[in-house]
Amino acid sequence: MNKCLKRIFRILRSTIILIVLLVLSVIVVFSVTLLLRYKEIRDQKIVLLYKTNHNVLLNACRQLYKEGYRGEYDLHTLNSECKNIPKVLLALKPEGIFINESMVSIGVIGGIGGFGVHAYPEGCDKPYTPYETGLIKLIDGLCYYDSHYREGHKQEFEQYLHSLRPKDFKEN
Repeated sequence: MNKCLKRIFRILRSTIILIVLLVLSVIVVFSVTLLLRYKEIRDQKIVLLYKTNHNVLLNACRQLYKEGYRGEYDLHTLNSECKNIPKVLLALKPEGIFINESMVSIGVIGGIGGFGVHAYPEGCDKPYTPYETGLIKLIDGLCYYDSHYREGHKQEFEQYLHSLRPKDFKEN
């Protein structure tokens, strides 16, 4: 009986160690995945805000608008319907593009934590956003939106965006 109990405890101890190692592995993999995603989102914000020519982006959005595109698109859908997707849009790798009578919305990241730009047709004097987020004007006709931005916290948020600015960035 004593040998049997020792064997049971050994198996139980080994099982507990295995379960603990498995849980720790899952935590490490989840943490690394989350950190990599955070870095990817941060890098995409840098590209949109500081490495994209906003005038070229606005013109590309307005071109899609002028060509009559309306509705929701992902890059695959837009690629099949639009023969010449502007390279500036491809470089942003947007999750979605929404075009209606009021604007062209480029969702670089959608949902919670989402951000992107709203481009307005020529002559549009009042920016419109379907979201409960504030807009930060990049240039006339092009505004940045971010689901983390809230009215009343503009200064803190702009400091955060400024912290993303590459050291070699030069204003146009």
